[in-house]
Amino acid sequence: MIKNQEIEINKCKNLYFYLRDAIFIFVVILFIFFIFKNPQIAVNGVSKGLYICGNVIIPSLFPFIVLCNFISLSPIVEVISKILLPITQNIFNLPANVGHIIFISFIGGYPMGAKLISEALKKEEIDVNVANRLLCFCINAGPAFVITAIGYIGYGSKKIGVYLLISHLLGSITIGIILGIIGKFNNSKISKITKYKYLKYSEAFVRSVSDGGNAILNISCFVIIFSVITEIIKSKIRNNIFNNILLSFLELTVSMNDVVSLNGMASFLMCSFLISFSGISVIFQIFYFIKDYNVNKKNLFIFRIIHGFISAFFMYLILILFGNVIDTSSVVFKNNMQLFQLSPFISTTIFLFSLCFIVCSYNEFFERNQYY
Repeated sequence: MIKNQEIEINKCKNLYFYLRDAIFIFVVILFIFFIFKNPQIAVNGVSKGLYICGNVIIPSLFPFIVLCNFISLSPIVEVISKILLPITQNIFNLPANVGHIIFISFIGGYPMGAKLISEALKKEEIDVNVANRLLCFCINAGPAFVITAIGYIGYGSKKIGVYLLISHLLGSITIGIILGIIGKFNNSKISKITKYKYLKYSEAFVRSVSDGGNAILNISCFVIIFSVITEIIKSKIRNNIFNNILLSFLELTVSMNDVVSLNGMASFLMCSFLISFSGISVIFQIFYFIKDYNVNKKNLFIFRIIHGFISAFFMYLILILFGNVIDTSSVVFKNNMQLFQLSPFISTTIFLFSLCFIVCSYNEFFERNQYY
């Protein structure tokens, strides 16, 4: 009887795999047919993806990736983790040495959290259970993207961008706290690993730029290919705002203008949800970084949706509390991507960062050669 049940289960599994493979093969052949039938669609998709990468993704993300890489690879990582130790252990119920991952995931942009988690797994600083927990709330949009690309360029208001960012981060923090409480009730043991592996400042800077270039290249490739996919889908369905918003679930930046152009509260709530959900393109970027490790991908996807609803709820509360501050009638929908401009604050920050790097590099050179 048991053997018969096992045979039936295996048959069902085999049928599932056959159907899955058949669907993927059909979809791939269908897209190839559409591209051959109308190559201009693919050309338009690639052009649009390159435009988004050059005007939004790279300006808003690459500097943060380099800076966050530098923090995680240099001795700064130990300082940040020790400062955040009470929060990491007592609120999130996580090991002491993941404070920098949480911090950087909040400021570095979508894939940075996954990238740092994969590196920590590679260096055996954390285990898979901790990685699964971190992946649930350490995938966040960067402040530059939300405030500038969506708030200022999309809505014509940095204040709206700030409110979207607050609701987004509150959603992450809420998930982290809830998972920490569940972990305490389940008596999950916190790893006592406190060893930090880092490079000298000069080596960390060179490595961070190199890794940042590779990361931004991979991210841009995903944006471009999903831009092509959305262009093909748009050419075959009714081109209206509702359908274009649905395509935002594939790639956030491709159809964000349609979300921004919605009226009133619906626009803000949908935008807040999509920022936290991040889009299928970002989820595939995350999968790329964690592909070598046995983490729970299904759980990650579910928490992307949960994060979206929680953030939309916080955005609703913000609109209720500060609705008089957000005058939707005065919001200007620019909808045109523009090149980012460096503010005096960012320019000063870059100058100070460069000065610190030169001084640290000189000290390291002097230390290596003082005995020769």
